[in-house]
Amino acid sequence: MGGDPSFACKAVHTRCKTSDRVQGLCLPVLRYVLANSTVPQEKWMLPATDKAYLTWARGKSLQHDTALLASGLKIHWIGKSSTQKVFLYFHDGGYVRPMSMEHLDWLLELQTELSKTKSVAIAAFSYTCAPEGQYPLQLRQGVESLIWLLKTPGRKPEDVRDAISSMNCVTLTDTLRADIHWWRISRWQLDPSSFVSHVASSP
Repeated sequence: MGGDPSFACKAVHTRCKTSDRVQGLCLPVLRYVLANSTVPQEKWMLPATDKAYLTWARGKSLQHDTALLASGLKIHWIGKSSTQKVFLYFHDGGYVRPMSMEHLDWLLELQTELSKTKSVAIAAFSYTCAPEGQYPLQLRQGVESLIWLLKTPGRKPEDVRDAISSMNCVTLTDTLRADIHWWRISRWQLDPSSFVSHVASSP
């Protein structure tokens, strides 16, 4: 199974209401279980990204802010969506595991720290996990998210940066960086699928 199970382990572990001693034994067991579990088993244990974001925002007493793109893809905001400077976040999980509330805790800490010098927001897109979403759909959704951000009036290409928490997303982010100059020239009149055709066979 691709991806680091650490976030997924913590997502379940932090909901354990037993003693510290039992919790100390819980994490290694969960790490083993998730490292050897099937996709259906993981989906049963872990909430989908959209549900995790909504539950997390309510638990933090934060105003949840989700943009719905024309394709149905959702982008969840940490910070104000009107902020000019944006990090587009690609969560780990091998395109199989959803984003957890522990990912979101980390993103909030990052957004808070970065905003001490200049206001920054984080846009976390909810890519379709496998097996419902077959690779390279996740790449197309990443490109679609970036194009959508760049089309925001007043936002320049240099205002958008990518943030990743896993090597799983390196192919995607490298592709986005390589194509940014072409987007400046073509003024975003693009088909997202055209940007991933040359990496569709990548692992």
